[in-house]
Amino acid sequence: MGNNSAKYETATEDDEDIEDKPKRKKTRKGKRKAQNAEPECSSPKKIAKLDTPKYVHEKLFLQGEGSDVAVLAVGHQWNLHKLYLKQCKYFEALFREKSDWKERSENVVKLEFPAGKVTVEALHQVLGSLYSNEITLEIGEIEGILSAASLLQLESLLDRCAEMMCQDIGDDRVLKFLDLAIMYGLPTVIQKVTSFLTINFWRLAKEKKFLAEISLEALARLISSPDTLVMEGEQDLYNIIKTWIYLNQGGQILDDETAHSEALEEFFRRHDSSKTFEPYLALWSGIRLHHLVTSTASMKILELDKIYPKQILKETIVDTWKCMIRNEEDPKLGLSITDDVFNLCALRQGRVVDSEPKCWRWTGYNNGIDILLNFSHGILTMKRNCLTQSTPYSVNISSERSVHHRIVFTDANGAQIFDTGRKLVNLSPDLSITVARLDKYKLPISVHLFYLVQQPSQPAFLYINKWIKKCGIGKVKYPMESGDSSCTSSD
Repeated sequence: MGNNSAKYETATEDDEDIEDKPKRKKTRKGKRKAQNAEPECSSPKKIAKLDTPKYVHEKLFLQGEGSDVAVLAVGHQWNLHKLYLKQCKYFEALFREKSDWKERSENVVKLEFPAGKVTVEALHQVLGSLYSNEITLEIGEIEGILSAASLLQLESLLDRCAEMMCQDIGDDRVLKFLDLAIMYGLPTVIQKVTSFLTINFWRLAKEKKFLAEISLEALARLISSPDTLVMEGEQDLYNIIKTWIYLNQGGQILDDETAHSEALEEFFRRHDSSKTFEPYLALWSGIRLHHLVTSTASMKILELDKIYPKQILKETIVDTWKCMIRNEEDPKLGLSITDDVFNLCALRQGRVVDSEPKCWRWTGYNNGIDILLNFSHGILTMKRNCLTQSTPYSVNISSERSVHHRIVFTDANGAQIFDTGRKLVNLSPDLSITVARLDKYKLPISVHLFYLVQQPSQPAFLYINKWIKKCGIGKVKYPMESGDSSCTSSD
């Protein structure tokens, strides 16, 4: 994190102080010696420099001496100078002979900003920077400075604001920074904020205040992003969307989880899919539905909530079953998984490791492949458990199975410390391999696993597009819609 304020200026030499040394009283002997001595060349006296930028700022900007134009904005008037204002592209264009400056005869410029976006203090800072070549940026004034710098087309100041925002991204301001970066076209800030959100989404989404503030567009991007880290898989994301819709429809923020669950259940019981599904297709399209139809617990929730139309659920279940059969009949299908298919369809899981050694699995049917992870002394191993340890499900003991995976580690501060990238390993029964090694780390850390052990069925957005085409609603836009992303589909 950076400081909440930063000062940007052009470097100048320091002023030198001149001190008079005390004169020593000469004796007679000293006087005679001085008279007989040859005259020495005296060194030139050093003269203290004038602080020109400070003088210009005070006399011309603050006091308005010699002003030839008045700037009116946010209920305030600044008496300024065209020569200095022309540093802005806005004023340079305005002061041209053929411009449509309405108040040219009066030498007055009226600036208009969206209500509440710019304060007098912020605009004072921006205009003053044209006279002193420096500006003190405060996080609390960043929106006003961005708005003023954008209107006046001060690219260098926009860049300075972007630098400061990138240094000060945090839980309490990440969504505000995202909105500002999109509004004022700050690509570096958008990139930094998006990275922060994808890495920390599993943690931030626990706070209902965060969900109440995030926009539908931002949430949809996070749900569908292949880089978003989660904890309990698609069920977590499914519940997050439900909570967001509930809050978006005016639901009350309840800290007690039991009361919150009851309020959610009552809300979705009262509203049909026209209120809970159709307006939020961009959200529901990002859920990897094929991972929710392989568990009786999650299937029961889907049936009770009645959010997804029956046609979509039916087609998802049928295609998932067909994929299971095809992968069993031809295990080599899993070898041909592309990057796009992996990014769209991988199972997403996570675990906080606060002590070591730690061994764990994520429960759920996974085509008979029981994956165990073990973390000890900075080494993470992956094991295909078959016979050596108990398992809640029946296991596949075929000689070898392919596991496509990617593992991401984050520290307690929400910073990513390691990313294996996408890997492919072939695991025989009860084989354990090292998949990651951390040289430096401090507990607690979080470990996030993306993996596939078979060619998956279609992503949810394709079923939804088919359904809305039938209903004549429109089409869901999805970032990775092109290309073959399934092993089969229902007709």
